[in-house]
Amino acid sequence: MALINYEIAVRESELSLKEMEGNEQRARFRDYIRFIRYLKTGEAKSQQESGSKIGLKSRQSQNLWSRYKKEGISGLLEERRKGSMGHLSYVQISHLQNFLRASIHPLTLLLDKATCHTAATKKNNLDTIFFPPACPELNPVERFFKEVRKELKSRVFQSLSEIELNLEAILAKYWQNPKAVISITSFPYFNTQ
Repeated sequence: MALINYEIAVRESELSLKEMEGNEQRARFRDYIRFIRYLKTGEAKSQQESGSKIGLKSRQSQNLWSRYKKEGISGLLEERRKGSMGHLSYVQISHLQNFLRASIHPLTLLLDKATCHTAATKKNNLDTIFFPPACPELNPVERFFKEVRKELKSRVFQSLSEIELNLEAILAKYWQNPKAVISITSFPYFNTQ
């Protein structure tokens, strides 16, 4: 893997970054500018080091740098939360709501305590149960993710499309055999009938 010369890769000057940082009112965006400035000035030698200085984990640092490369500093300072509920489109939400209204049996939705989940309430014949904090062993999807991660670990991908192709190939096995998903994610105390 080639090392990135951040002094060249960061297009803004150190002076302009300091000025932007001083003028930015929103703390999160100030941190994003600081992240880029640390790389530009050499105060941080890597994305991970720069991210840790502002409280980001390694993956978050990589994502922030990737976003900067694609969209520049203005892309980092753009508010991302616009009119959606999580990762579902409005059409998907509408279908889900219709399904819940039509259901004759009560349904239970198991959630972790992610911020986007804590707004869930009992509605439309749907009960919610929250997992205790730091208990991934109780969350069935974690077992599935563990299996997927086994097939992706220790691999380096050259592009996002290569990751997507590999992920699709892995998931295709489960799409063709839903019983495999049930066997991975079932717990003795879940009724899968």
